[in-house]
Amino acid sequence: MTDRRPVGAYNNIAKSIRSNASAGTDAQTDIPKTLQCVFCKKDKPYEAFSTTMISKTSYNPYAPSSFNAKKKAISCKSCTATSVTHLTCMICSEKMPLNKFANTQRKNHERARCKKCIEKRQEEDVWSDNDITDSDDDY
Repeated sequence: MTDRRPVGAYNNIAKSIRSNASAGTDAQTDIPKTLQCVFCKKDKPYEAFSTTMISKTSYNPYAPSSFNAKKKAISCKSCTATSVTHLTCMICSEKMPLNKFANTQRKNHERARCKKCIEKRQEEDVWSDNDITDSDDDY
């Protein structure tokens, strides 16, 4: 069984929406000139949205009718979150690029510790404190 969808169908839809938006509205489908961002609640032109967001709002002939009937939550480029490039170490409070953190530390941004601080912690002798004993004779 082969997929009947044309290659780049969603990119073509987004391009046609942009071209129709600049020329007015399409005669067959009444396409508005602007879209509303769910975060800033402003109507903005198509140039303010990414191609992915525009393709979310366009009609998908391959999707079920219930999917096309739902209102899609889209955000403009200025409201869309950017990828994280720097983290702040919770130990030394320095802001450093991601390559200074281990992969496991990058997952929780609030508790991230840099590689240098982790190495310092591992070099410390954890059992050097005299107050901690493992014997049961202290009763």
